[in-house]
Formats: sequence, C-alpha cells, structure tokens
Amino acid sequence: MKAILKKVGEEPAIVFKELTLKFLQEAVGGYIECVPIGPDVSVYCNEAGIALGMGKPVIACLPG
Repeated sequence: MKAILKKVGEEPAIVFKELTLKFLQEAVGGYIECVPIGPDVSVYCNEAGIALGMGKPVIACLPG
C-alpha cells in the first residue's frame, strides 16, 4: 500500500509497505489510533502521543 509517513521534525516521505499492526506501531512509536478522513484515506497516529510529549507523528494511507 502507498502511504505518506510524516514523523516529527522530518520531511514527509512516501512509502510502499504492507501496513501491518507491527509496522504502524513502530512508525508512530506506540499504540495506534485510526482517524478516517475520507472514503479511501485514513490517518494513523500514536493515541497517547500528545500526552507523552511526542508531537504528532502520522501516517496517511492513500488509495492505490
């Protein structure tokens, strides 16, 4: 699947990965929270990232 990976303090990067639970958790640094933002687009973030002072690392999954 094609996704945009945006980590805190880094430029966004397009990645082509199988978006497994393990990959998503490693990418956001903890438990994931999925936020659907369109019919074919979802954003994944660390569900406690702001409370932990991590900022907002996110992954946006794109169709195609």
